[in-house]
Amino acid sequence: MLTVLVGAGGAVDLGVPGTRELADHVVAHLTKDWGCLSRTFDRRDPDATWERGKVLADRLIDQARRYHGDKFNFENLLNILEALATLEDSHARGRKTADALLLEPKDWVKELLDGTFTKSAAHEVHCAIHAALAKASDKDRVQAKGPWPAFQRLWMDLAGQTELTSVTLNYDTLIEQALNLGPDAQGFSRIDGEDLWQFDDRLTGRTPTVVHLHGSIHLGYRRSALDPDPLRWRYTHKDLFWYSDPAQAYSSWGSNDQENHTQAERTAIGGPIITGLQKPDKLLVEPYSTYYCRFGRQLAEVPRLLVVGYGFDDPHVNQLLYGMRRRHGDALRIAVITKFDPVAMHGTYGSWADERANENDMIARWSTRWGPFGGLSLRAYPWDSKNGVRVYYRGLADILDDGWEDLLRFLLT
Repeated sequence: MLTVLVGAGGAVDLGVPGTRELADHVVAHLTKDWGCLSRTFDRRDPDATWERGKVLADRLIDQARRYHGDKFNFENLLNILEALATLEDSHARGRKTADALLLEPKDWVKELLDGTFTKSAAHEVHCAIHAALAKASDKDRVQAKGPWPAFQRLWMDLAGQTELTSVTLNYDTLIEQALNLGPDAQGFSRIDGEDLWQFDDRLTGRTPTVVHLHGSIHLGYRRSALDPDPLRWRYTHKDLFWYSDPAQAYSSWGSNDQENHTQAERTAIGGPIITGLQKPDKLLVEPYSTYYCRFGRQLAEVPRLLVVGYGFDDPHVNQLLYGMRRRHGDALRIAVITKFDPVAMHGTYGSWADERANENDMIARWSTRWGPFGGLSLRAYPWDSKNGVRVYYRGLADILDDGWEDLLRFLLT
């Protein structure tokens, strides 16, 4: 048996936007005047209302850049919006959360507390992500790219040699396409008479399995949920369904469908796409709750893990990984495929290259803060840890050309 964990870097060779590119796309979407609008609508001057929305979006981006630097990502942006929405809700409902008690809102905060702007802006962040990933997942476009045959061979090889569970943190559909899998492999069964699949946790024990832990472009809400339906008792209004057409899934969304309040009375905006810095609070609906539990059981039972394009930045995911060394001991085998140039990363002799600061920090975290990477040796390719971890740093495309057999032997023997 083998578990594969795929992060944002796992499909960039096939044109799926990475974190930085996706952040740029979200920013471009938000700062257009048809993006998220101010709800302080002036019937006498609707054009001013649209312009007001653009002004607020620009102010939001400026503050994200101020607090997080020029390379802020869309998760930082959503976190700011959720904090603003929490303040707004605290005031409107007369609640006194920690945010309201301890923070005297600054002028820019007060300006952005503009009706439902914060929530509509957060919704537009999700919409922008969906649009970019739906385009990137187009079957004809993806499978016409040069790397596709090798990418598909990777997944076919894995599925042919072992019982495979693929856990992806991405919203695209490249893994399902490579393995020719449908919604049943994700735990969904079709509803009779509808082009719609509902989640059934009993199906997630099959292999191969694809688990979209943070959402998918195919997930949405059931539009007929308010109609008389004998199946209604099986799900809540927040549960998600699988649509064959991503456009239909998207059309089932609503600007307020994703809003949730945590036990601490903070606003956490989840739904079909899970992002931001409050992910654990957003995983308490199906199918994510079952997916997370399944992922944890898989890591506890199976000592073999392949990690592709994941930077180890999600605490709730890392928490499941921490126990693998304690659980499996010398049987542990973790192969990590990432991509960076170790020479460029170090810059000139005795110095660090500023543009590689993220990679430097990543390697520092890997080698010192997470048990399985303890003792990571940087002297040869691939890098080895005394704890059964091996890091291939030339990227997925290169490892498929040279080193794939070596990686499989390491993992599966």
